Amino acid sequence: MPKGNPDGGQWTDEGCCARVIPVQARPPGGRGGPRRVGGRWRNVPPAQATQLAISNSYMRAAVQRVRELDPRWKPRPSAYETVEGEIAANRAAMREAEAGLLELQRMGIGPGPYAKESLPARSSGRNRTAEEIREINRIGRNYGCHTCGTKDPGTPVVWLRIE
Repeated sequence: MPKGNPDGGQWTDEGCCARVIPVQARPPGGRGGPRRVGGRWRNVPPAQATQLAISNSYMRAAVQRVRELDPRWKPRPSAYETVEGEIAANRAAMREAEAGLLELQRMGIGPGPYAKESLPARSSGRNRTAEEIREINRIGRNYGCHTCGTKDPGTPVVWLRIE
């Protein structure tokens, strides 16, 4: 439609009086409108669309954190037919990802649940400098072990073998 027309800027089949074809049927983010939920198009109010967008964002971030340590990890599939169901499924997947991350941390994979600060890992062929050792000791005194939280430097290390 031509600029200045009340429907200006929208695509049409042809001419001035043709029907309007929406360029994007699903509004992004928290705007309400039609969305595909459980395989069906549903009209979603703006407040509910915002909750859905937030739950989806948190779920994706939690899954991404786990996949950084275990690229094959996936949450259990879920089925839903309503917007509330999709929000609940997103929250369940987020909780599952957080539990998976804690389990990986307990096994010694990635930074542990007590990690606050760290230094980049070094290859086994390179020794740390005196400055790096002082920094590691400072972090240990302040925050303790990444895995168990103890601040006792004499605590024996227990390695788990994963097969």
